[in-house]
Amino acid sequence: MKKVRLGDMLLEAGVIHEFQLNSALSFQRQLGGRLGASLIRLGYLDEDTLLNFLAEQMDLSRVDLDAASIAEDIIKLVPVNKALEYSVVPFGLKEVNGVKQLYVAMSDPTNLVAIDELKFVSGYQVRPAVASEDSVIRAIKRYYGIDVPGAKDKPAPVKSAANDKSAPVKSASMSTDDKLRELIKILVDKKVLDSKDLERFKL
Repeated sequence: MKKVRLGDMLLEAGVIHEFQLNSALSFQRQLGGRLGASLIRLGYLDEDTLLNFLAEQMDLSRVDLDAASIAEDIIKLVPVNKALEYSVVPFGLKEVNGVKQLYVAMSDPTNLVAIDELKFVSGYQVRPAVASEDSVIRAIKRYYGIDVPGAKDKPAPVKSAANDKSAPVKSASMSTDDKLRELIKILVDKKVLDSKDLERFKL
C-alpha cells in the first residue's frame, strides 16, 4: 500500500478546500488527535461521509463493530496498548492465496505506521477495514475489558444543522461580511466579546 495523506486525498477529490484543511491541521496541532476527527469537529464534513470516502478511495470495506462478534483468540493478536495507541480492533483472520491476513478495523486506514506496527506484533499481513472512531473505542472497551475515556454506549444522534444553533454555517452561500457577522454573533453568545467590543465593529 503506497503512502497516502488523508488531507491531500480529500483536497484532491474536492471534498474539502485548502482553508478547511489548513485550519483542521492547526486544530490538530493544538489539541492532538487525528486529522479526520478535527475535520469532523470543525464541521467541515460528517463522519459517515469521511468513512465512505476512505472506503471508496482505498478500496476497503466498512465494518460495523457494534454488530460484530469477535473471537477472543483474534482479539489477543493485537495487544491492548497497540489497540489504544492506534485506535484499532482486530476482527478476523483469513488465508488469502496461501497468506494469512489479519483484518483490522480502524478509523484512519491511511496510518501506515500503525499498519506496519500491527504486522510486526501480530506476525500476519494486515488488511485494514474502515470503522467509526466511536465504534472502535466501544469495541476496545468491550473486548479488552478496560474503561476507555470518551467511550460512548450509543452512537451520538446526528443533529440537523437547521435546528442546531451551534452547528457551523455552510460558508459556500455566505459573503465575507455575513461570515464576519456570524462569527461576532457566536463570540458574543459565548461571552468572548461584550457590548463595548461590539461597538468597535459597528455591525
